[in-house]
Amino acid sequence: MSSNGPTMPAPEPPAHRWGTLTKQVVVVGSIVTAVWAMFRFSAIISPVIIAVILAYVLTPMVNRLRRLTRIPRALALVIVYILLLLVITLTPALIIPNLVRQFTALNVDLTSVLETLTTLASQPISIFGLTTIRPSDYLNQLISAIPTVASPFAGGVWASSSASPAASPG
Repeated sequence: MSSNGPTMPAPEPPAHRWGTLTKQVVVVGSIVTAVWAMFRFSAIISPVIIAVILAYVLTPMVNRLRRLTRIPRALALVIVYILLLLVITLTPALIIPNLVRQFTALNVDLTSVLETLTTLASQPISIFGLTTIRPSDYLNQLISAIPTVASPFAGGVWASSSASPAASPG
């Protein structure tokens, strides 16, 4: 029987599927290998993640610079990296002086508020003529505790205060 038409290829035998035990061994082996790799290469995982994030963020800027200026990709990348380094170095230089100035102003404001509270607290408070409370006792305890609580956040601002309201006679 001769035919001029294309011959059909012989059907392939069905592929063998993995058994349940094989699947479990492969999954457990993959997990063990991944955990081992994470511990073995833990020193380079952080830089790789940072590099991926930088590439993701900077690629649109590089592409836009290439489109606008028609310069090679390598030169566009160098320009974007230089701009990034300028931003990273100039941002703290511009922000830190303002933060120091604001903390100093905060110290002045807090000092005047604490002095006003000390003056007001030196007068006893009578409650319906039944009892008298001396707020200065409680306020002195509060004032002496504030620098201890605030020092981790304010750095040396509290230490630079010349007159402590807690030291004034109350």
